[in-house]
Amino acid sequence: MTTSGWVGRNDFELPVVLFEDSRTGVPSRELADVLEADSHTWLGCVESEGRTLLRACVASFLSEEPDLDLLLDRLEVVRANCCRGSQGER
Repeated sequence: MTTSGWVGRNDFELPVVLFEDSRTGVPSRELADVLEADSHTWLGCVESEGRTLLRACVASFLSEEPDLDLLLDRLEVVRANCCRGSQGER
């Protein structure tokens, strides 16, 4: 995750991982809303230390590495699309 510009805000111990975008600064809430709207993946947000962070929860014993890969791939696509859509505003 960190090599893709996602910075962890807890110890990255499953089942809950708190993180945010450190590469582009797209707000966590915006990323989560777009992910939820496409119905392929879902992330929650949580307030922690005055920041809104993405919250991934991997609680099912059925979750496997390809599930996490899908989430990270979707995050990359959503982040890129959010950046393209707001370039004129920044």
